[in-house]
Amino acid sequence: MTDLATATLTSDLGQAKADLAEHGYCLVEGALDEARLTAIKTRLAEQAEAEIADGTDYVYDAGSNQRVWNLLNKGEVFEELAQDPLVCRFMAHLLDSDFLLSNIDANIAGPGGTPMFLHADQSFVPNPWPPYPLVANAMWMLDDFTADNGATRIVPGSHRRGRGPDYGTDDPASETVPVCAPAGTASSPTTAARSCASRRTSSSRCGPRCSIGRRRTFAACWAGSTTSRWG
Repeated sequence: MTDLATATLTSDLGQAKADLAEHGYCLVEGALDEARLTAIKTRLAEQAEAEIADGTDYVYDAGSNQRVWNLLNKGEVFEELAQDPLVCRFMAHLLDSDFLLSNIDANIAGPGGTPMFLHADQSFVPNPWPPYPLVANAMWMLDDFTADNGATRIVPGSHRRGRGPDYGTDDPASETVPVCAPAGTASSPTTAARSCASRRTSSSRCGPRCSIGRRRTFAACWAGSTTSRWG
């Protein structure tokens, strides 16, 4: 694996913004306190179990993964996440103040899942890309994210390449690093950065995610009415 510089786990917002500019993602430690973390994780587990019980679940990858879609109407804790002041500051920093929520969902990833292909979340836009992000994501880690439990993998600095990966030829293992951090951390990767999900070999991990786009671009028109397919 290439020896790549990575974002720093920090509570300093200046450092986090510098990491966004340099690496295409940041890691904000302690974004969720223990009480809020427990409340969100409990409500998410309840919702996931209820959807399995009533047959409305989206479980895939031979039962290893479950997506819980459209969290805005599934609990006040998720409404509060979508309006989180810290994340809104990062969205305004990346997208300017006139941004639009696209979707908020959660991924519960269990052992044995298949690694995902390398992708970028704004690949609906043809190359070359502008030097600013068209969409941005915010992700909250409800469990510790480790290399063994399937932490999202990212190519640091790939947001500056101005294009998406070459599907089927770019090798995720050769240039990605795991995004590892403790539960309660918030990450805000730009959608121009290349990333993929990795294989889980140990315990499960889960985290809600928001996708947010610029109101005055094609991305917002697309993202504003369509749930993102990529994790």
